[in-house]
Amino acid sequence: MIAWTHRYFPDDWLAASDSASHLKGEILRTPSARPRHWIGAGVPLAVGLLIGLLIMDSAGAAYVQGVLTLASVLAGFVITLMLFTGRVTGTEILDYETTLEYVGKIRYLLGSQIFSMGVFGSIAVFALAWLVVVDPQTPGLWGEVIILLMTGLLGLGLVRAVLLPFQIYEIHNFSLDALVEAKIQATNETVSKLHESGRRASG
Repeated sequence: MIAWTHRYFPDDWLAASDSASHLKGEILRTPSARPRHWIGAGVPLAVGLLIGLLIMDSAGAAYVQGVLTLASVLAGFVITLMLFTGRVTGTEILDYETTLEYVGKIRYLLGSQIFSMGVFGSIAVFALAWLVVVDPQTPGLWGEVIILLMTGLLGLGLVRAVLLPFQIYEIHNFSLDALVEAKIQATNETVSKLHESGRRASG
């Protein structure tokens, strides 16, 4: 099976599959991670689906276009955030255990952002499908189903969007902590050198 996929699939597809498998292993490392992730995704999705049931008869082209615009903006924001995630200064002073913790945190944040990108991308696909396939005057069953699914994903996407500022804070907070640690280490080294110089002078 592996030889067959490596023969017929492009390298970038295979690299994406390997990266996804690696991220999945990092995120679901603990036994309780999987049910917690299901709950974290399922609850806002269910709330969104409930709202979708309430509005799918009245939602029209303006609603779909607004959702598409929002999803596009949030997707662009997540892409920008992913570019800066992991670019934290001061990591060269970290010890081994702290470095492992930092690497695991960054990988988890990247996995979370990739999941958010998938949600926003799915919202955009449903919105485009509605705009292309559905007649706004007579949306019919397919139009209502698309509205329902799109709104469900929108509920999940909004929760993911709320989490983004806290992810930014977490990254910057680590950077600030590393900066403070570097200053403390530099100060301690300076004080040690001064003490050593004083001993030599008195001796």
